[in-house]
Amino acid sequence: MKIMVNHDVASGGVPGATAMFVYFQAAPQAARPGPGECVWVDRTFRPGEPEVLWIKSPQIEFAFQLMGDGSIVRDGTGPRLNVEGSRWSAEARKWDRIVRAVMSGRPFEVMVYNSENRVMVITDVH
Repeated sequence: MKIMVNHDVASGGVPGATAMFVYFQAAPQAARPGPGECVWVDRTFRPGEPEVLWIKSPQIEFAFQLMGDGSIVRDGTGPRLNVEGSRWSAEARKWDRIVRAVMSGRPFEVMVYNSENRVMVITDVH
């Protein structure tokens, strides 16, 4: 999996909402995703279903600590990254769960809907 994060920018150059994309591969078996894979609980992905999750919020910011070679700094707690927003709102904790799971290769579960066969829009994180 890989994460891409960007910000809307208003006409005055002020950053707006943060959007996060999580790219994955569709798993070949239902309910048994491997590393970097995603699957529905009850079936495999249909041909053409998007292999990207998307979530957006005006309340969230990210901070990553990077090494000179581009790798993320790690310490005893794992990758050094912060999802910040509304002083650790429930929303920020959900975003953090996704980011930490992707960065550590752990599974995570989200509720999504398919938006025009372009992205799977995340509506909730479990």
